[in-house]
Amino acid sequence: MGLSFLASLPTMAIDYTQKFAPTTTGSGTVNLALPTADVWDVISKYNQPRNVASTATNPHQGTDLITPYGTNVYPIGRGWVTYVSNSEHEVDILLDINGDGLQNDNAYVRYDHLSNIYVTQGSVISSLVMPIAQSGDEGKRVGAHLHFGVMKQDSANTGRPDYWVRNEPFYRTYPFEYDNGKKLDFISYSTWDSGKIAAFYAYAYDDTYGYNAIDDGDAVVFHRKSGTNAWAMKTATFGGGVNRYYADLSSIYPVGTQVDWMVRVVRSNIKNEPGLNYYWAFHNPKFAQPDFNPSSTSNQFEYFTNTRQ
Repeated sequence: MGLSFLASLPTMAIDYTQKFAPTTTGSGTVNLALPTADVWDVISKYNQPRNVASTATNPHQGTDLITPYGTNVYPIGRGWVTYVSNSEHEVDILLDINGDGLQNDNAYVRYDHLSNIYVTQGSVISSLVMPIAQSGDEGKRVGAHLHFGVMKQDSANTGRPDYWVRNEPFYRTYPFEYDNGKKLDFISYSTWDSGKIAAFYAYAYDDTYGYNAIDDGDAVVFHRKSGTNAWAMKTATFGGGVNRYYADLSSIYPVGTQVDWMVRVVRSNIKNEPGLNYYWAFHNPKFAQPDFNPSSTSNQFEYFTNTRQ
């Protein structure tokens, strides 16, 4: 979970360990608060490919905000503190999404790289204006920043959240801060427009200059008729909105066809760096290091299904 500008080390092996889940309880409807009083720059987005050491996650799980050391960190929702570790500099909070006082909503937020943690395991979070900790630097092991994100547990109920989920809860709450949450995600907000168009938003920060590092042709839509196995690919077109891409599938599938589809985006500014083999991510997010071509692997990929109209 280090910063996105750490030096590249030797290639990682594909392990196909599931790290992402498409959604969680209340996603897209619950209102969440911001984790800091100010809106800080995003330096590594949720599901963004990174040029990082082999010990770091790639694509990135959660979101990194470049908060100065000692910045107050706040809960993004009411709930219960389920995990605190001063040695790991982490806090987990189980969110009470529907406000019924029951610990059964399976929606967590994890904060990492913390200093001066103020809460203890089992604490009840009833106020969003009392800080839970301050941002830190893992004892100078990373540059000072806040890593946070929404998570869920898998069916095994291991006691801690396992999967990272996209930042959809921010879409309804903060229209200006982080552009309804879309600036927190590498690929976000997929829609099936006019019954025939697979559309999505994608933006990749260049580590040095900050511009959108996605070249023409590096955002594609994989598609197939539901019930078939092989994926076809169509290059997405940029347009129709800020950071919006789309692929019109109307000439491929007749009206009434059930269509499976998913998105792959390449982070163009790092794809040609020596020794770096991983520079892509999918939406829905999947695995740690998913295969570049979903037709060449037997591993299950998450996808959307919509009807051609």
